[in-house]
Amino acid sequence: MNINYNLKNIIFIILGIIIGVTLFILGNKDDSPGLSFIGIFLSFLIILKQILIQKKYYISIVLIFLGFILTIFPLVLFLDKEINSYSINMFLINIIGISFIILAIKKIKKLKTY
Repeated sequence: MNINYNLKNIIFIILGIIIGVTLFILGNKDDSPGLSFIGIFLSFLIILKQILIQKKYYISIVLIFLGFILTIFPLVLFLDKEINSYSINMFLINIIGISFIILAIKKIKKLKTY
């Protein structure tokens, strides 16, 4: 594992943590799960971009993360009674999330064969 810890990487990791925590606290304070999600996702992208060892896996990891969020987030909102009924739109969002996960797995398998 060869991770280059220079000043730029450390600054971006700290910036990602600060942005994520700030947006998460603001979202929690206003009872806004979307803002909290944006904070977590933005923090994840900034930190992942700086510490990822092999850059060719970046898109696949982001697709897997988005796929899990798109699959689980509507279900959590429904179970938390934020949404009254499980509509066709939520079902389509779940299908998109599952397709992101499948696409990322295929991309990782393709990269592993080379």
